Amino acid sequence: MYKIIEYYTIQEIIQKIIDEYNLENSPSLRDSLRKKIISICKELRTGTDDKNIWEKSKILKENRKKPSHRFTASDKNTILTSPVLAQYLYDKFPRNDKIKKLLEYTIKANKLNEADYEYFTSGAYEEDLKYIEERKCPDPISDKDVYQKKKDIMLEALFLKFFTPIDTDKLRKDMEIVALTEPMENTIETVQAQERLDNPSCYYKNKK
Repeated sequence: MYKIIEYYTIQEIIQKIIDEYNLENSPSLRDSLRKKIISICKELRTGTDDKNIWEKSKILKENRKKPSHRFTASDKNTILTSPVLAQYLYDKFPRNDKIKKLLEYTIKANKLNEADYEYFTSGAYEEDLKYIEERKCPDPISDKDVYQKKKDIMLEALFLKFFTPIDTDKLRKDMEIVALTEPMENTIETVQAQERLDNPSCYYKNKK
């Protein structure tokens, strides 16, 4: 069976930003976002291709002089989690709480990537080859790993008189996101997953 690849236009990405952060859907904002996204795409590269995202997204259609652009889901996510976009949105809408959070997660992801870069370029990796291999080829999260984490979280939950069962599926997904993240490729999703693991009360609720 062939996998259907989804593509997104730049206007769909702009609409995603407007909807996500409850921004005014004005022509001036859409034009401003379009220019910023194009600028970001011309600086970003994904995979081993030498072309930037803007060049890769170009498609030519019959009877049209100018090419149009379409983006893969991966490229769309790269654009939406770009530190440049986060800073741009924050500069324009500093009082928007969701944008503040976006910038916060972006900064954390950048710091994690910088720490990874320093580790792998400092020579320390030669003394910790096992660490590198585990990060490059991590083992799948086992039932034992999840069970141990559940026990840790339950110790926290003992401070509460009553609590709901731990959301095992959510816990497993977060653990896999963190474990399978390659060095220097931390994203907002990685930071959010690690934040939930560090603050495990999100996996259970007090019974009313």
